Amino acid sequence: DENMFKNKDKKEKKEISKINEQKNINIKEYKRNEKLIKEISNKSLNINRMNKEMYQNIQQLYLNTLNYILPESDLPLYDNGIINSKIINSEQDYNLINEYLSSLYKKKIRYKLIFRASEDGAYGKIFKKKCSKIQRTLSIILTKNKRKFGGYTEVLWNNSDSLRKDEKAFCFSFDENKIYKSIKDKNVIYCKENSGPIFYDMFAINCNFITEGGYCKVKDLAETKYENVSKDYELAGEEMFHIKELEVYEIKFE
Repeated sequence: DENMFKNKDKKEKKEISKINEQKNINIKEYKRNEKLIKEISNKSLNINRMNKEMYQNIQQLYLNTLNYILPESDLPLYDNGIINSKIINSEQDYNLINEYLSSLYKKKIRYKLIFRASEDGAYGKIFKKKCSKIQRTLSIILTKNKRKFGGYTEVLWNNSDSLRKDEKAFCFSFDENKIYKSIKDKNVIYCKENSGPIFYDMFAINCNFITEGGYCKVKDLAETKYENVSKDYELAGEEMFHIKELEVYEIKFE
């Protein structure tokens, strides 16, 4: 009987030893698989990151294709040593905005071109990428109907989808030779996602400058936000307009 119990005890110990041995094997296998899973997961994250970057690059290249570049024009470059523009073509045009900006800040003004639709891409997303971090911007538009106008603001053109006040904001018309000051405590700038500049409620540039263009508002709306408005669609001469060129300048001081 004693031998029988001894043999049984040995057998049980042997079974336990096998179980422990298999347990250790399983633990090692689990750790190895866990390591492989982490490696695969990290590689997958890197691949996803690379795919995302590739997609963004392809998307940006697509935005810069001829679908979003304004057709080349024979517009002469106006260069008076201070501003280089394909829209401004006379001292009268230049003096209208320069004299007002100079009186607004009591400083000599310099103009740095940061966006031109015919060169950078006629698309709101590109406009925002180029201009969203610039505090003082002057936007100038030339329509296919040969109207020239624009606006100035200190508001950053971000994608906040918000209406903003700006006491220094103003619109202007080279055709009318007029400045339209913003009305105090009114929301006069609209930072709509991926759109062009919107001077609320005077004029707006849509997301795709070529196919969508822009629009002007009637006098009853425009005069609630800006002074000196005397007729409907005063800036563009029409409610919906097509863009021939759009330039944005950063305003700097000497």
